[in-house]
Amino acid sequence: DPSCETCYGSSASTCYSCNPNFYLNRWSCLLDCPPKTYPNSISHTCSPCSTFCFNCSGPSSSNCLSCSSPKFLQLNNCVLSCLSNQYGDSSTRQCFACDSSCLTCQGIGANQCLSCSTGFFLNNSCYLQCPVGYYGNTTSSTCSSCPSNCANCTGSTMDLCLQCTLPYYLANNSCITCGSYQFFDKLIQSCINCSAFCLTCINSSTNCISCHFGTYLLLNACITSCPISY
Repeated sequence: DPSCETCYGSSASTCYSCNPNFYLNRWSCLLDCPPKTYPNSISHTCSPCSTFCFNCSGPSSSNCLSCSSPKFLQLNNCVLSCLSNQYGDSSTRQCFACDSSCLTCQGIGANQCLSCSTGFFLNNSCYLQCPVGYYGNTTSSTCSSCPSNCANCTGSTMDLCLQCTLPYYLANNSCITCGSYQFFDKLIQSCINCSAFCLTCINSSTNCISCHFGTYLLLNACITSCPISY
C-alpha cells in the first residue's frame, strides 16, 4: 500500500511503518488517528490518549481536546467538576463560563443562575434590583416576595410597603383597608368616616357612591326624594 513505508503484504492493513504524514494504527497507516489516540510525531504511530480524553494532542492528561463522560474539558484537562463560576455542558463535555451576574449556574443564559454574585439577588435570573412585588433579601441573596397586600416593598414586614394592592391603601409605609363607611384620605394617609348622609363615599366624606335606605343617589349626593324629571 502506498501509505506504508515498510510492510509484510500488499494490503493497507499489513504495514510495519508509515510514510511521512501517515501514522501507524493496528498495521494500517492513517492520515487522522481514531478517537482516544493522537498522532505521535516521534514514533509515527497513533498513541493512546490519557484515560479520560476522548481526543487529545499528546499523552499527558493536560493534552485533552475533548473528554469522555463523566468528565468535562477545562483548559485541556478532563475534570469531574467545573469551576464554581462555570457549568458542565453534557452534550459537548466542556466547561463554559456562567453569565457574569451568576455566582453558580446550570446553563449559559442569565436565567440559568443557581446563585448570584455579590450585590445581585436571585429570582431565576440575578437582579441588581428585584422585580416589582419582590425585595432584595440580603440574608439569602434572593428576591423574596413582598408581604401580603404589598404590591411593592423594601422588606419583609408590613411597615416597609411602597405600593399596595386594591382595595388597600398606603399609609405610613403600611397597607391598610378602610371600613365599609369610610374613605381613604391620601393627604393625611388615613381612613375618614363618610358623611352621615352617605352609606359609602369616595375621595371626600360628602362624595357619596351609595345611600342609606330611603334616600337616593343623585350627582354623588344622597337626597330624600328625586326631582320631578327623575
